[in-house]
Amino acid sequence: MLVMKKLIIGLQGGSGFLGSFLANLLVKKGHSVRIATREENNSRKLWVLPNTKIGKVDMNRQEQIDRFFEGCDCVVNLVGILNERKDNGKGFDYVHVELTNRLIQACKTNGISHLLQVSSLGADPSSESFYQSSKGHAEKLLKSEQSPKLRTSIVQPSVIFGPNDKFTNRFAKLLSITRGVLPLACPKSRLQPVYVGDVAQAIMNIIENDSLAGQIYELGGPEVQSLKEIVEYIGEVSGINARIIPLNSLLSAIQAHTLEFFPGKPFSKDNLRALQKDSVCKRVDSLDTLGIRPTRMSEILPSYLGQKNIKGRYSEYRNLAGR
Repeated sequence: MLVMKKLIIGLQGGSGFLGSFLANLLVKKGHSVRIATREENNSRKLWVLPNTKIGKVDMNRQEQIDRFFEGCDCVVNLVGILNERKDNGKGFDYVHVELTNRLIQACKTNGISHLLQVSSLGADPSSESFYQSSKGHAEKLLKSEQSPKLRTSIVQPSVIFGPNDKFTNRFAKLLSITRGVLPLACPKSRLQPVYVGDVAQAIMNIIENDSLAGQIYELGGPEVQSLKEIVEYIGEVSGINARIIPLNSLLSAIQAHTLEFFPGKPFSKDNLRALQKDSVCKRVDSLDTLGIRPTRMSEILPSYLGQKNIKGRYSEYRNLAGR
């Protein structure tokens, strides 16, 4: 009988949407987890997890990173941002490239043999999008460090959905605030939404199986849909009659330039650049290769966006709308 080795897994960015799901999955499987965070309160919901150490780590101080991840068998880099303060690429480069380099150094210092990077479909150093370009440069850096002593694995998910995501929930809120009328930039952009549970399972499978390490995996769900189709479905599940107003290239650009200056940047110029390319798997879907049946949106969304659930959040929507 094959006994699965219990591992010590370090998570950088483990308090976020995907990281929280992954941490729970790893602990459930019997592994120990170390979660590095900027503020310990960000990980409050994970405090109750057994075999889990949560620590405040200043990612600008290499010695703190080295010390926190000492003794780990593998480190997973989940750190990422969708927008930066200024539209110049510097914020993306710092988070996606510089912090990746510091994790590489921590792995070398501590003799950690496996670093897994959560990247993005469409990551490309030559991309016009600063987000995708920085993700591409980080991948290039990881590939250059690949060696018998340090295997670097990369997962490239399309847009991730699930409870507490910033994708389906944001559109559900917008549709509620606008009573279903929504001017939509890049409505024809094609996406392959992938369930957060499938992405977390894929990461765990790669970590647990040495033969799967050191490769790149594109992760997409079972359906390819346009952004317009996805938003319409979100409205349907939420019990809102979505009336989408498709914006052409010019109006999409105007919307991006306007919302760039709104609090929280609901839509930015770089978001627009990223949507110019479809987020769809080019190769055979890696989830099948990893033994995972891709989950459809229709299997998950009703559980957290259904009318019964969304009615209980109307007060939250009214606050967002300022009324």
